[in-house]
Amino acid sequence: MILPSPEVEKQWGEERRLHFARFCWLNMYKKAPSGKLWRDVFTDTEGITLFQYADDRKKSGQSR
Repeated sequence: MILPSPEVEKQWGEERRLHFARFCWLNMYKKAPSGKLWRDVFTDTEGITLFQYADDRKKSGQSR
């Protein structure tokens, strides 16, 4: 078994965060199974608000 390089692992992490943010954005006012709103689940999981994450991506030119 070949382990992925640290660069690949970092890219996978960034892609996972992006896809989770997209899901949470579409469902931000819906309740997660935990009872919290999805926007709050994103904040708890990622350590940054969903709105700040979106703003940071927009500023860096990575809107998609």
